[in-house]
Amino acid sequence: MPRKILFIVNPHSGTSIKPINEEVIRSHFDHPNWSIESTKYAGHARDIAARAKDHVDAIIAIGGDGTVNEVVSAIVDSSVVLGIIPKGSGNGLSNFLGIPKDLTGALNLIKAGEVLAIDSMSLNEHRFVNMAGIGFDAHIAHIFKDFGSREFFSYSKLVVNEFRKYPGIRVKLRYNGNDTREESVFVLSFANSSQYGNNAHIAPAAVIDDGLTDVCIVRKFPLISSLAIVYKLFNKSLIDSSYYSSFKVQEIHVTSDTEMYAHVDGEPIVVGKEALLTVHSRNLKVLVP
Repeated sequence: MPRKILFIVNPHSGTSIKPINEEVIRSHFDHPNWSIESTKYAGHARDIAARAKDHVDAIIAIGGDGTVNEVVSAIVDSSVVLGIIPKGSGNGLSNFLGIPKDLTGALNLIKAGEVLAIDSMSLNEHRFVNMAGIGFDAHIAHIFKDFGSREFFSYSKLVVNEFRKYPGIRVKLRYNGNDTREESVFVLSFANSSQYGNNAHIAPAAVIDDGLTDVCIVRKFPLISSLAIVYKLFNKSLIDSSYYSSFKVQEIHVTSDTEMYAHVDGEPIVVGKEALLTVHSRNLKVLVP
């Protein structure tokens, strides 16, 4: 068990979670040397973690993938161990790692879990640990940020409505030194784990500590094929679709004639007409079952 622990809680994560505060943690967790802070604005978890990382052994992110992303951005390449209490709407990384969704199970994992060194990644200057993307998923992330409801049904309805409108994007990829290819992509994902969240697996073969990213390409498909694609996404068989291809690299350079909207761990960003994806091998320690 880590000796000194900081809990960072995002009170706005997820859909309808019960508040997690000092009393709630104390009732489940008997440990003599821990503290808790709540975030108050976007980026606050990163600021808190950056200030604390030289003074604690572990930082526990209580929230969704965005909260985890902020903490990770501050503690990669350090000795601080990441713990997760998943309270978001997707929880992609924690689902992949098998972290319990219930508070008691997650706190017990902090007390008795193993430390695993996993990869992190960067897209230009933006750090992430689970998933980044350019294309339709990034388009949705930018809209969903200000959408209001975080419920899965609302998200699904948004996806269906935007599907008809989104034309895809033309990109040029350069990797493995001089290998190049041009693609018209509907989705271009860079996967560290296998899933976006909610067990939607875009990269079924992803390995989180292999020093590589799974570059996943989904080409535009007709609406009539959408149910089959969604089914394959959730049963880990997307690799069988003729609209899908993937390959593994340590670094990849992406360019486009149009400005590229992207996301890192679901958080919307803009990368312009040029983006560099780099894998940072096993530079993040995380508590796992």
